[in-house]
Amino acid sequence: MSSFRIDFDYKEVMGMYMILDRLGKSPQKALNKGTSKAAQVVKRTIKAGTPHVSGMLRKSIATKTERSSKKGKKVREITIKGGADANASLQKPIKHPGVLGGKSPYAYYPNSVEFGFLARAPGGSTIYVKFLSEDYETRKGTRTRHRIYYEDTGMRVPSQKVEGQHYMREGGESASEPAKKAMIETMTKEMDKIWKGG
Repeated sequence: MSSFRIDFDYKEVMGMYMILDRLGKSPQKALNKGTSKAAQVVKRTIKAGTPHVSGMLRKSIATKTERSSKKGKKVREITIKGGADANASLQKPIKHPGVLGGKSPYAYYPNSVEFGFLARAPGGSTIYVKFLSEDYETRKGTRTRHRIYYEDTGMRVPSQKVEGQHYMREGGESASEPAKKAMIETMTKEMDKIWKGG
């Protein structure tokens, strides 16, 4: 699944965080607000560069927060939210599954747009789809299994690589510095309030 992660390492802010922690004042609120602000910046930038056809891909970009019991740790990930409604729109059926090497009968649209995909080249040979049914024994009795197979035309199916648009990677990279800046500013303000007893 497509996702993007930015790691932060600011010694001055973390030093202030540790001092507040030793004083018994909770800086976790500052960390939560800071990472939330940074994630908003990254998500907004990624959404702005997302290819727009129906708008479903753009709507499906969400922030996921990782649960952690470790003090001073907060992980937020920009990802594609799942669920039945999203998957119904974002999973696209493959006309001839397996012909170009894949095993799934569906392609995941967000990943195809991000990383690219193999497609049949124009003028490729026709593939004839057939169904094969076979019975097999189980502990509960006889069952029938249906498989799709392709008639061998004796010709290799030409393919071409459709390049990815890298909307997640490029959006995340361009938002990296503004997100870090937003996080530091937000955390500094919040920790200043804690420091002053606000």
